[in-house]
Amino acid sequence: MNHPHLNKLDDEFEPQVPHVQNYYRFIIPRKIDAAERTWLVRKQALESVYFRPAIVDRIFLRLSPVGMYDAATQAWAGTDLIGLRDFYEAIRKYRRTVIDYFYDKNAFEDRKWFSPDKGSVDWNSLPQFSFQRSDVHINAKRALPDLLLLLMMNLILFMVIFWVFQRSEV
Repeated sequence: MNHPHLNKLDDEFEPQVPHVQNYYRFIIPRKIDAAERTWLVRKQALESVYFRPAIVDRIFLRLSPVGMYDAATQAWAGTDLIGLRDFYEAIRKYRRTVIDYFYDKNAFEDRKWFSPDKGSVDWNSLPQFSFQRSDVHINAKRALPDLLLLLMMNLILFMVIFWVFQRSEV
């Protein structure tokens, strides 16, 4: 929030500081609440525009060995839709943690958050983001159905090709 060229607040603006503090104390929580309500609408749009069509596309991709291999590889690596949802959820939890941190520090009304003349913000105390991927066993369970489908399709195609080769005259 600090302005890069503002190192000291002029004395003539000092009486306005409580008004700025009251402004931030009032407006920032409302912006956060608006963002939370906006997310509820965007979440539905994200589901209907991106995730549901991706699930349908994945079902159709299972008709192809390449599609099954791709789905199994994504599930094994944790980069499939479920892994992506897990990452989004971790981001949402981190966002909430940072907002709670700001509330705990009274950041929306503290002068050092909008003017560095009375001290600066300690950015090192900000909570750190961490994302733990799903365990290998969980990813393997997610990949197992696609791997089994791929194995079955390969066996069926091999038997069909072998049968056609046996029937053809050489």
